[in-house]
Amino acid sequence: MKVNAKLGGSTARAIGPKSTGASGLFTVSTMVLGADVSHAAPGSQASSMAALTCSTDRPAVRYAAACQTNGYRVEMITTANINEMLKPMVQNWVANVGGGKFPSRIVYFRDGVSEGQYQHILQQEVQDMKTLLKTADPTLNIPFIVIVGSKRHHVRFFPEKGDKNGNPMPGTLVETGVTHPYENDFYLCGHSAIKGTARPAHYHVLLNEVNMSNEDIQLMIYEQSYQFMRSTTPVSQHPAIYYAHIASNRAIPHDPRWAGSSDGAPPVVASRPRSGSQSGGSQGRSGDSSSQVPINVEKLLPMPNTSNIMTSM
Repeated sequence: MKVNAKLGGSTARAIGPKSTGASGLFTVSTMVLGADVSHAAPGSQASSMAALTCSTDRPAVRYAAACQTNGYRVEMITTANINEMLKPMVQNWVANVGGGKFPSRIVYFRDGVSEGQYQHILQQEVQDMKTLLKTADPTLNIPFIVIVGSKRHHVRFFPEKGDKNGNPMPGTLVETGVTHPYENDFYLCGHSAIKGTARPAHYHVLLNEVNMSNEDIQLMIYEQSYQFMRSTTPVSQHPAIYYAHIASNRAIPHDPRWAGSSDGAPPVVASRPRSGSQSGGSQGRSGDSSSQVPINVEKLLPMPNTSNIMTSM
């Protein structure tokens, strides 16, 4: 399935109850965007990696991704990165999907932000996208639907009639009781957990300039969870978010400051075995630099293939 996706194919296309074709909710030209920012491990000097995904066909089955370094532990995608990543994606969508026309609406999925950063998403990232689109055509006023999807929460559901593990069945929707009393949010368990307790996705609709109903938004997310390229079953998050998360994590090791790289990595040291025969014993317990020896990380990496090597199978 991965090879099929890399060659430009698709695994599945959802046809829901309201659909008349590939997707009834996409009868209007719609571009789907997804974004995520991944951070390196604690202690690493590598930059955060921002990833942006964009649908490359009308039913939003296939996606393309782009990645850029985003500063040290910066969660909001910078204006420069928005312009550099989004511009070629919009050009490709207009040329290959829109038939020379811009999309009638844009659905933007964002992952990895806390509730205190919701306004920053609207005031910074979405505003940068709208500004970029207006540079192409000042008359453009494309409506946005902005949705934040998160799985970093402690909410779990245990229905009386669940699957064999006691988890909710795929498609379970909870929009009352445990949701915010004033905000537009809901929990959607769109997947079937292989083992353990299923963790539903928590979606916040921050902006809905299209005035799409909640039922259509929820149906769109659930339908498209079946279209993830690398799975034959529905996934727990919208594919646009899932692809952005994979792309940003995959791009981090390509940063020269990544801890696993020999270029620009901090020196790795190992403790020398202590000797108990030193006089007084106090010098052997001291934490000076003489008790540690540096290790050349480059020597531990695989040797480059600089010559022709013949092997037999």
